[in-house]
Amino acid sequence: MMNLLKKSYLFILLITLFTMLGIQKDNSTVYDYTRKNDIEYVTVGDYIDYNIEYFQDQYKFNKVTMYEESYILKGNIESSISALSIYKENTNQYFHINHRNEIIAKKQGVAKLRVSFSLDEKHVKTIELGLFVIINDLNMDNTWVGLNESNFYTEIRDNPSGKFYLTSDIPSQAVFKINYFSGTILNPYQYTITLMNTSGTQANQGLFTILDGAYIDGLIIKDSTMKPTSFNRVETVSMGFLAAFAGNSIITNVSVEGNVLDNIRGSAQIVGGVVGVSYGSIYKHVSFSGEIKGDFNQVGGLIGLAKFDYRINDTESIYNNQPYQMIDGAFVIGDISSNHQEISSVVHAFIGNFTNESALIQNGYFDGSIEDTDIYDRFPFFYNGSFNNKVLYLYSTVGPLDSIAGNYSFSESEYKEVTFEELTSGEELPGLSMFIFEDNTYPKLSYWRLP
Repeated sequence: MMNLLKKSYLFILLITLFTMLGIQKDNSTVYDYTRKNDIEYVTVGDYIDYNIEYFQDQYKFNKVTMYEESYILKGNIESSISALSIYKENTNQYFHINHRNEIIAKKQGVAKLRVSFSLDEKHVKTIELGLFVIINDLNMDNTWVGLNESNFYTEIRDNPSGKFYLTSDIPSQAVFKINYFSGTILNPYQYTITLMNTSGTQANQGLFTILDGAYIDGLIIKDSTMKPTSFNRVETVSMGFLAAFAGNSIITNVSVEGNVLDNIRGSAQIVGGVVGVSYGSIYKHVSFSGEIKGDFNQVGGLIGLAKFDYRINDTESIYNNQPYQMIDGAFVIGDISSNHQEISSVVHAFIGNFTNESALIQNGYFDGSIEDTDIYDRFPFFYNGSFNNKVLYLYSTVGPLDSIAGNYSFSESEYKEVTFEELTSGEELPGLSMFIFEDNTYPKLSYWRLP
């Protein structure tokens, strides 16, 4: 009898242990580590939750190493194009990892983040945590400075990493080009800015020369004109009403109405209605209305030249290697052309030259005309040799496609030609839920807010 009780006790104990082990195993895998394509928005000072306990259980590591990928601006951007060196390295300038292996967002900007777990030199596992957009705290307090006609230039110049908001319209006579900005500018009361040839005789034109890890929200640039002066062809010439260069920046709810007009041969290389050259920046709900016409090399209604090629280095990553939304919610209305004669030019409605590997352009439309001396019929939104997983819900009144698209067959959820009447009918087009549709007018973008 005693032996039977002992056996029964051991059996119950074993069952209990197996049950507990089963429960423990289930608990360790409850967390869903399959990332979606969405960008994660965090605030400076936030902790990045990557559930280190799960990885400790999986890989039995004794060391955690953090890496980030972002663009770094080098050289004298005002001099030659060869001195404009954009590269990615593990500078850890946007994130910090402390002695408890907690990762903290420390600087505003856009960066790809990954961590490596190592037991020794032979046993290393690298995990992609995804793409993060880091912003300053947007709660208004005494650290925010109001900008008006009298202090607009001096306040930003003296504190290029500060937090600002517009308190009045900014006329053209109060605008002087700002060479560098890495802070935050908001426009909660929808004031306007007018630009008229902000660069003088300098090689790059725009409200800013360089945006570096900046957050620009709600700026309205209206009734503006840029007319480049003649420069030596070897110099960097980039033009955009908002900025000549934008690296690792977040640009949301920005609208531009203006014209870039030029009759000087060889006067500019890269022109965008919003930004000239973009490296690793994110655009949400942006637009350009107007005309771009001149002797330009790379021309886009939104961006002249864009790169956003964050790479997945670890083929065993548990996260999906999918493109992130670089432009989400946008429109261009106007005529875009180039009469460039010396070398081939690229002219497109959204991005003149798009050399990206893992970015997505989605939810937008174009109405107007595209023309240059080299190619007349093309995919209207950007120049790029590969379209798979690059576009979603784009509409244009301009077509048809030519060999630039290769043999790729667009589905209606990716790209569709529409008539002007369809675009302005007031009926919502699939995928454009962020637009406001009204009869007999162009769809307008709603105001995008940080999640």
